[in-house]
Parts: sequence; C-alpha cells; structure tokens
Amino acid sequence: MYGIFSSAATLIFACTRTRRASLSIAAAIIAFMCGFRIDAVSLPLLGHLEMGIFAAPVTVVWIVGIVNAVNLIDGLDGLAAGKGVVVAQTLVEAEAAVRDMLAGNKFG
Repeated sequence: MYGIFSSAATLIFACTRTRRASLSIAAAIIAFMCGFRIDAVSLPLLGHLEMGIFAAPVTVVWIVGIVNAVNLIDGLDGLAAGKGVVVAQTLVEAEAAVRDMLAGNKFG
C-alpha cells in the first residue's frame, strides 16, 4: 500500500525525498497506533527483552527500514514482489515447523 502511494505521490505531486521520508515515518506511526508494534525481542545471549517505552521508536525505525529496503530492491518490475513472496513463504514454513515440534514435544 505504501509503495503504491509513494509512487503516485512522486509522479503526481513531485514529492521530494524529505517529504517521502516524512510520509514513511507518518505511516509507521499510524501502523504503531493501530497495534502493529514490537513489544519484546528475544536475543540468544541476552534472553527476552521487553521494549517498554522504546517500543514506539523501535517499531517505527523497523517499519521505515523494511519499507526502504523493499523500495531499494524494487528497481526491476516484480523483483520486490518476488522477494516478498519467498520471504513470506519461508516464514510460514518455519512457523509450521516450530508449531509441529512444540505440539508433539519433539525436537529434531
């Protein structure tokens, strides 16, 4: 959705990089306010870290970073969509494998 809006804004309204960055940050803030947030992170050596008051800035930086990463590889038609499909499918398969292991109490 952001990609469509960003491309339209660039073509129709001649948005500058600063304005596009501001729109990206605003979209990330709206997503955070709608409930898409990073509340905790699990790190191998540090364990489970609660974000607390840092949940908002971490979430906004993460969303803006991912949006810009996808826009960076979107130089060819379909390249970003193809990468997105591969990543989504990999995550679905990984989640299914973990659920199977946890449901049957079998690891490996």
